[in-house]
Amino acid sequence: MQLGDPGLVVRSLRPVTGRREGKVLIPHFTVYRSAAGRRRISELVAAGYSVAEPTLEPEKMIDLIRSAESVVSSGMHGVILSHSLRTPASLISFADEVPAKPAFKYLDYHDSVGLDARISSWSTFIDRSLAVVEIERARQDIEDVSPKIDSLVEGLLVAGRPLRSGS
Repeated sequence: MQLGDPGLVVRSLRPVTGRREGKVLIPHFTVYRSAAGRRRISELVAAGYSVAEPTLEPEKMIDLIRSAESVVSSGMHGVILSHSLRTPASLISFADEVPAKPAFKYLDYHDSVGLDARISSWSTFIDRSLAVVEIERARQDIEDVSPKIDSLVEGLLVAGRPLRSGS
């Protein structure tokens, strides 16, 4: 049986079309609702990021991600949806001290798609030269991971067939 995050199935439901432009920040809701988080978010906005509020309707979130050139996200599902939609994504932390490695759930997801989990400070993406390096890594990740995600999605769809009504 194929195992993978169901969010990856978005790839088969909403294919990427059109031109990509802009950088999108997807903050975790805990960052979004804190005063310190809002200040840091505003610094990323000043650096050219548009914010995908964590309260967006799913369809609007998907449309933002699939039309973005790149995504930075402090939440796991922002990264998963970005990978699903073939959008380069970087996991970020808004903490004062960035952990040496991401939490287990990030390690688990990244391992399931064959990537090493990396986490960067939000401030990395304010410095254009540092951001370019991280975004290029994320682009390479998408190239490396897409075949694995295609396989996971195919397996998830096969595994879900018995659950469909009328099957």
